[in-house]
Amino acid sequence: MTRSKAGKTAFAIFVKTPGLSRVKTRLGHKVGEHNAKKFYELSLNKIKSEFTKLEKDIGFDQVDIYWALAEPLNPFHSLYWKDYKFIHQKGEHLGTRISSIYNQLVDAGYKKVILMGADSPQLTSVDYMQWYSSKIKEKQVILGPASDGGFYTFIGASKISTEIWESVNYSESTTAEQLDNKLVGSGFNIFYLNKQMDIDFYDDLEVLGRQLAMAEEASVEQQALLNYISTHKFN
Repeated sequence: MTRSKAGKTAFAIFVKTPGLSRVKTRLGHKVGEHNAKKFYELSLNKIKSEFTKLEKDIGFDQVDIYWALAEPLNPFHSLYWKDYKFIHQKGEHLGTRISSIYNQLVDAGYKKVILMGADSPQLTSVDYMQWYSSKIKEKQVILGPASDGGFYTFIGASKISTEIWESVNYSESTTAEQLDNKLVGSGFNIFYLNKQMDIDFYDDLEVLGRQLAMAEEASVEQQALLNYISTHKFN
């Protein structure tokens, strides 16, 4: 085990780089590509603000946060992704890319690897703390099911074969179920978090707005998302 990673948790946030890849394309069908990009960047700001709280609570030496970038290495990455380290997804199939990130971090010696996307800005540092504090052993994983049938987070500590990741059909209503079945068939035990929503479509904005408005005290980043929703919803 790599000494610098021993005892630490790795978070990997799967992202695309605006300007190099199109982002939030399904939302963009309704609000336009520019406004979809704006929402994506506001979501990233919210996620970063929540990780700042997490690092303050648990200590900067307890966790490593990575941007898991969809594109091949590009000089623009160093300019855009300044807050955390970044690593690159490898392969064409989404399962191959997930496997490349997950197993790379497991091999690096982290005691636990947490995968997530940038599609659920309603999640907070309290959620991240729950994931960080979760106890898992070999051949155990924790899955956060999304309301659309996918998953918003995956937490594991053991290597998982690329074949398992590649055998799942992604962006389907049964994606999480398929992954569960494949893992159980390989001897894993699966534990579930509460269901959450991904923000993919225009109508998701209304639900997100209600969830964000429930916070007792809105952060600057949260208020920026609320302002975006009030500006674009039903326009």
